[in-house]
Amino acid sequence: MEESIYKDKVAKEEEVVGDWLPFQCLTNEATEVFDRAIEGFIGVKYTPVAFAYRIKNGKQYRFVCNAKAVYPEIKNEAAIVTIYHGPNESPYLTDIKRIYF
Repeated sequence: MEESIYKDKVAKEEEVVGDWLPFQCLTNEATEVFDRAIEGFIGVKYTPVAFAYRIKNGKQYRFVCNAKAVYPEIKNEAAIVTIYHGPNESPYLTDIKRIYF
């Protein structure tokens, strides 16, 4: 039965090449990609809370993040942080957008 579940998952991923998968809870792999891409970023501390990805010449990730400026008395905000992780490449930051509620 496990093999059947695995085949179904692979088929679903192949069907969505280029399409964003739904947001989900963080995984160890996603957290590692985020940490590597954001390493050395200063001014705002981004803390991921969920992620989505799509397969497009590698993986492109979108992280929903809590964004906190590193100086006092600034309120928390939310942001979408986009990271690209190509085959045989280190992940890197491609975009940050504030989320307005």
